[in-house]
Amino acid sequence: HIFTSDGLHAEVTGVGYNGIGEVIHEGEVIHGFCVQSFSKVIEAGCICNDAEIRNNTLMGKPTEGALIALAMKMGLEGLQQDYIRRTEYPFSSDQKWMAVKCVHRTQQNKPETCFMKGAYEQVIRYCSTYSSKGQTLPLNSQQRDLYHRETIG
Repeated sequence: HIFTSDGLHAEVTGVGYNGIGEVIHEGEVIHGFCVQSFSKVIEAGCICNDAEIRNNTLMGKPTEGALIALAMKMGLEGLQQDYIRRTEYPFSSDQKWMAVKCVHRTQQNKPETCFMKGAYEQVIRYCSTYSSKGQTLPLNSQQRDLYHRETIG
């Protein structure tokens, strides 16, 4: 399942480290960047990732492989090659997150973008904005509390 910051939910079908399967939101198959809320989540999980899948074989960690397989199901598997990684903050079991600072290959003169993934309770500490229906909004205490209730319970 995929959950987005603006409350959308999708189901993911298929098994294994491959692109066989679909991402389904409200009964419709979604692909590529057609629903930005999902594609942005998948983009971060794909770019902030050290795994590779070749011939249905995973080279890397299973969680990272699952994120690459998800990108493949959405037709977004080439995203890693679109970015140049400038800095990496590797995952550790103490910090429970990984982050990379990158620039897009076609926009190397632009500021770096930071992509982060990890445990919700750790990642949210670094967030000052969130995405809702394609807009970037300030992450205020009410929104933080809502996410906390939805995620932690």
